[in-house]
Amino acid sequence: MKFLFPLFSVLLLMACSSSQKTVKQPEPVVDPGPEWVRHRPIDTDYYIGIGRASKAISPSDYAQIAKRNALQDLVSEIEVKVESNSLLKQLETQTSFEERFLQSVRVQSVATVTDYELVGQWEDTRTYYIYYRLSKKRYLELKQQRIDRAVEQAQVHRQDAQQERSHDRLHQAFRSEVLALQVLKPFLNEPILITDPQSGREEYLGNVILQEMKELMRDMKITAASKKLEFTFGRVPSPNVIRVNVYSPQGNAQVNVPLIFECPLFYPDRNTMLSQSDGAAWAAFKRASRKGIGQLKVTVDMKSYFAKGDPLHQLVIKSVQVPSYSFDVTVHSPRVYLDMTEKSFGNVASMGQSWLRAAIQKALVSNGMQYEADHSKSHLIMVVVADTREAGEYQGLFTVKMEGEVTIHDLSNQEVLLKEPLNGIKGVDLDYKRAGDKAYEALKKKITYEIIPRLNRKLNGN
Repeated sequence: MKFLFPLFSVLLLMACSSSQKTVKQPEPVVDPGPEWVRHRPIDTDYYIGIGRASKAISPSDYAQIAKRNALQDLVSEIEVKVESNSLLKQLETQTSFEERFLQSVRVQSVATVTDYELVGQWEDTRTYYIYYRLSKKRYLELKQQRIDRAVEQAQVHRQDAQQERSHDRLHQAFRSEVLALQVLKPFLNEPILITDPQSGREEYLGNVILQEMKELMRDMKITAASKKLEFTFGRVPSPNVIRVNVYSPQGNAQVNVPLIFECPLFYPDRNTMLSQSDGAAWAAFKRASRKGIGQLKVTVDMKSYFAKGDPLHQLVIKSVQVPSYSFDVTVHSPRVYLDMTEKSFGNVASMGQSWLRAAIQKALVSNGMQYEADHSKSHLIMVVVADTREAGEYQGLFTVKMEGEVTIHDLSNQEVLLKEPLNGIKGVDLDYKRAGDKAYEALKKKITYEIIPRLNRKLNGN
């Protein structure tokens, strides 16, 4: 019996311990938030936008971020499509352009959408939520109001264009037509009908504006006195030679028309100028940088009518025939005349004798130039004055030094392109005559491998 009591006590303690382990603590209640946080609402009468933002990531402006996300979400529900009678559809634009245009409309809608209402806000310790909605009926009303205002502004610009055109100012009229198209840009995917006040016919406004732009560019004429132009490599083209005139069919000069002059044979290969009060415009290229035959094309700079990156530029240039004029251009190799004075110890070289002429002629050709025997037909003149003098003898070796200079002029303006003194050139041999010949050999190498290549680099602008 004395053994049963301790055993009973142990069993009782085990039972108590077991009962304590089975007691469960109550779990904390987690608020799941309103129904719209857990399941996106569906409402056929409203566009819905729900935004959220992390408090940890944006502790200071999570509410603004959630609002922005909600509006973007709301706008994404608004279908933006290209209607069949819209300007975009009529032009059958490329898919990539159409997608960029529609995306720009969506982005603009985020900034312009109004009259949305706050339905609810909710937050927990980690995330902030906000819920907006916009009446589809109200959205259509607001959209129509925006279209009406845009049409009114576009018609004002069209009237300005017609006024300019009545005074035969085609450039100014075209700029006003561009402004008319600009205000309609958010609605180019919409078929906007207007009534012509004279005929009473209904017309699509976007198509009317584009047709008027086509007519203005068609009437703008670019012409020049000559079709063929010839230049010399490395020389500055005279602006008066590359001259065009812009005028209307009535013969009136067109002022301030932006023009692009382009030619791959010139540097820079592109030049932009405005037509002057007499309708004339000149190109200001720095030099003819390549030899050969090509074209110099003059076109109206359509990009100047639009803001940088504006997709309307692509839309218009695809549909409007841009006025242009082309010159046939030939850039010749420069012809170089040689004026040589070669002396040996003060004595002029005998008739027909020359240490340098043949080598110079060969070097000119290998550097893209031509030797010209007729001074009147030359573009450049290379004057070489060289003489040798005795510089002493040492241990049976005789030294001769070269004196003189090489000068190269541009005959069109007498500009000195290069001037090189010959001091420092010398020859050493067993007698003065052979040392003099070596001095001329050293001069020949200097002209062939240094002076003429340097001239070529200068003509190339390097």
